[in-house]
Amino acid sequence: MAVLSSFSTQVAGLQQSQGIILRPTLQDYIDNPSSATWRRVIEEVKITRDYVSEIAETLKKASPAIATQPFFGALVGAFMARDRALGKVLKSPESRTADEVHAFKLFLASYDMLIAELVTTGETLRQYIEALRAKQTWPKGLA
Repeated sequence: MAVLSSFSTQVAGLQQSQGIILRPTLQDYIDNPSSATWRRVIEEVKITRDYVSEIAETLKKASPAIATQPFFGALVGAFMARDRALGKVLKSPESRTADEVHAFKLFLASYDMLIAELVTTGETLRQYIEALRAKQTWPKGLA
């Protein structure tokens, strides 16, 4: 149960860091495109991607216990999509033209959808853990 609880806590932490730090940093770059704001974007994306990788490792440990749950596919997909999206930003050069900044704005809109998806899957996971605690029954591998 500790692995699953740890994973849930990490997901909640990722939700918070994206909403409080990453997303505002991305928006700041759109509002004020400069080399300085781009460097902050890259720094925050690296931090977030490292955290996503850490959480993915915990997900691997929890997978045997939750792989049969309806939310599992969406959860794995959310992390894979997030990793790809963040990797794309890290490989991208700084946007220099209005069209490039607009493309980055479109990226942020698609990333907002990933944030919302993680909120939904994270809530489903939290409810699943609460149900397990209430029943005092743990999936094989978590007992």
